Amino acid sequence: MNPMKQVLYSFILYGFLTGCGSALELKEDSSLFPTVLASSSDCNNAHCLSLKTERYEVNENTYIPVDMVFILDVSRSMEDNLEKISLASSSLISYIEQLDWRITFTTADHGDSQYYCAKGKVETRVSNTGQTRAFCPKEHRIFPQPSDNWKSYKGTDPKFGKLMSLQDGNNILDQKILSSHLQNYTDIFRDTITRNSYEKNSPCRWPPYCQGDHEQPLRVLKSIIERSSTYPNQSFIRNSAVLMVFIMTDERERAADPKNATTATDVMNTFRTAFNKYPDKKIIVYGISITNPSCLGEQNTLEADYSEQLSQLVDLTQGESINICQNSYQSTFAEISKQVRWYVSKVPLEFSPVITQNTPIQVKVFNKHGSLMEVRWQKNKNDNSLAFEEILPPGTQVEVSYYYNKTFDTKEAHE
Repeated sequence: MNPMKQVLYSFILYGFLTGCGSALELKEDSSLFPTVLASSSDCNNAHCLSLKTERYEVNENTYIPVDMVFILDVSRSMEDNLEKISLASSSLISYIEQLDWRITFTTADHGDSQYYCAKGKVETRVSNTGQTRAFCPKEHRIFPQPSDNWKSYKGTDPKFGKLMSLQDGNNILDQKILSSHLQNYTDIFRDTITRNSYEKNSPCRWPPYCQGDHEQPLRVLKSIIERSSTYPNQSFIRNSAVLMVFIMTDERERAADPKNATTATDVMNTFRTAFNKYPDKKIIVYGISITNPSCLGEQNTLEADYSEQLSQLVDLTQGESINICQNSYQSTFAEISKQVRWYVSKVPLEFSPVITQNTPIQVKVFNKHGSLMEVRWQKNKNDNSLAFEEILPPGTQVEVSYYYNKTFDTKEAHE
């Protein structure tokens, strides 16, 4: 096969980056561009292309760090789902274990105060599994006043989104951030989010593991983001890192008072304000929730419902909705890990390549000894960079030859 065609076919084959909103740009019509490319510096026509060759050496700062936060409903009904997350932890880290990653955990709403029901208003209901439950209608729920009123709370102190201490076996650790520096990080991940199994009758033994009766995971996320700019010393979010958020819930946001619920737009506005100095910072939200009527029917709690605001936040961040009723999250988490690795393994280009049949792009990768390596790569749609399927070790040399619109890029540089 012609080498140029082979490059093009390879480019198309590995061109789609799922889950992170990036894909190859092959929108240009090759008939618009000349096959004879200009080399003079005084080219003025709209389709004046020049050949560019760039060389890049991979170092420890090439790859974008990854910050992950798990916002979890830790009520008793979620015990089997917490177990599924714990079993999928190794899959989540499988493709990024060589990167700079960190993980933290918090509950869906430990900032609540408990409510009590107005006298004589408690009802008895039977769930779809035949269990009899005491139930207080929303209009008859009374919340303590005034200092712990969850409806009016707007502060940025760690009332919402307080990080959980890590757990190793039955030992509570001083650390709250999980990373590869802890040798048995997979075991610690599992022990941390399933710790309520050690104390069936006292799930709040190690605060802030307990939570209130009405879930507000988006409010928790909003508070975490607010503190990243207001109280940076309390924040675990790094400005340079891509932020991955996993939210597990089987209820609506602030179901007891939906008109005052935190919205997906609220979260995104807070994120943009907090990181306005870092326009390239990325947040990706993965929602583990009820996604279809069949799953809704399987829930054994009367409060179970779809989470519309979470679904919207997933869409706004180009994340993924995961059915909470899946038997296993392992394959889903492995695919997410693979997608994130593609996203963070970027090698920047100086200009925007023009990629057509007549103007292909050619990529060569050499190891530190100078030998040519076969590595799959792709062009990111949203910026001028290449991503590689493999984690390239420091010292790897990347050589990229491509065509760019000299007139356009020169004009852009002066604006």
